[in-house]
Amino acid sequence: MKRIALILIIVASLICVTNYAYAQSTNNGKTLCWINFGFGSNFNQHNIMGDIGGSFSCQWQKYIVTTRFYKTQGGIWGPPPSITEFAVLFGMAKKTKWWLASGAGGLAYVSGVDDDNHNISTIGFPIESQLFVTPLSFFGLGVCLFGDLNTRMINYGALFCLQLGQLR
Repeated sequence: MKRIALILIIVASLICVTNYAYAQSTNNGKTLCWINFGFGSNFNQHNIMGDIGGSFSCQWQKYIVTTRFYKTQGGIWGPPPSITEFAVLFGMAKKTKWWLASGAGGLAYVSGVDDDNHNISTIGFPIESQLFVTPLSFFGLGVCLFGDLNTRMINYGALFCLQLGQLR
């Protein structure tokens, strides 16, 4: 039940962010690109796990394209799953002088070992929401909320990230 509630919250936040970004875009046709590196936690049915990840994003007008990688290793309770995800996402973004917000969804390849020590290799449907404070034109700090819906295991989590690139 908690998992369904969290997924609904993530989807609702993505819808809100993308609707707001669609109505308020001020990018003036300039293409902005940046990379994120971060660490955080990933949750699934039985475990809370450590997570590292990164992404490369480009925004033009109100649209954003992101390629994402994350690696999850170990669990606090139960057997230690190990999951790797590569994803391509498309969505909407809003960039102002001081902050960036985006929401996106797409396709992912998920592989690794699940909670029951079975090898997995599947296609998933990733979602992601980014919220960053960008005090400098090349630097930002923020959070990436993410999830992956697939047939083998549902994962969701948060990364605290450093953002580098052309942000203004």
